[in-house]
Amino acid sequence: MASDGRTPPADPPRKGEAAIASDPVLSRFVLNLRRARLRAGMTQEELAEACGMERTYVSYLERGKAEPKLRMIARLAEGLDTPATELLHGL
Repeated sequence: MASDGRTPPADPPRKGEAAIASDPVLSRFVLNLRRARLRAGMTQEELAEACGMERTYVSYLERGKAEPKLRMIARLAEGLDTPATELLHGL
């Protein structure tokens, strides 16, 4: 809160964030993936290594810059040692 008691304005969305917000399916997947990775105690690099992919791709996924195919979702779930349904929950 600002010193004058008003709430400061929110930061403007970063490039690409508006696209994620406008796509509820992608938004939910991004949230599920990030939460599952953090719950597993993994960095993006560790997840990428466990899945046999580049860390930048994991970053793209978590930022909603890439949409994974079904086989990639299965690889992510395996790397996270979690059911794929967790990554798809709420879609």
